[in-house]
Amino acid sequence: MIMFFYDQKTLNKVAKVALWIFFICVFIVGCSEVSDKMHKTLHPQQAKQESIKAKKEKQKANKTLRADLDSDTQASQTNDNQSDPAAALNYTNYVNSVKYDGNYDITVHVNNNFLALNEQQRISVINNAQAMAKSSLLRSKTVDESEARENPFTTIRLGQEPLGNSKISDPSSFKWYK
Repeated sequence: MIMFFYDQKTLNKVAKVALWIFFICVFIVGCSEVSDKMHKTLHPQQAKQESIKAKKEKQKANKTLRADLDSDTQASQTNDNQSDPAAALNYTNYVNSVKYDGNYDITVHVNNNFLALNEQQRISVINNAQAMAKSSLLRSKTVDESEARENPFTTIRLGQEPLGNSKISDPSSFKWYK
């Protein structure tokens, strides 16, 4: 085993420096949070305008998402081929809606047929919904290309009941509740 510290005295000095660095980081983060709250308190009109802008951006994104999901649904119905096994797994057969929640988070509302799918099929359906959402959010300029390199963090719901969500470490992998 390699010894980085030769004696207890050196170890104590390193520990003190690390502790000071930690406290400085906590202080800086705390000050930035207080500064943001103070800015909103001192400039309520500007904060309100920013809130209105964010709300309009969400509405625009959700309008684009609805249109794209409707377009994909119509396209899948026109090209419905019962002999094609991939057509049965078309994400539009299981997804009722996709909603943008802000911060590159989406909620995918599925129908009861989704519950009959195995885990691999569920992942495929949700990944396709994420791809559609990513494309829509890029097109509506809600997110930029650097944000869209990964899939959005996704919550999956059946009505109001949560079925699962993306893993924080990998938005394309999911934790299922049912």
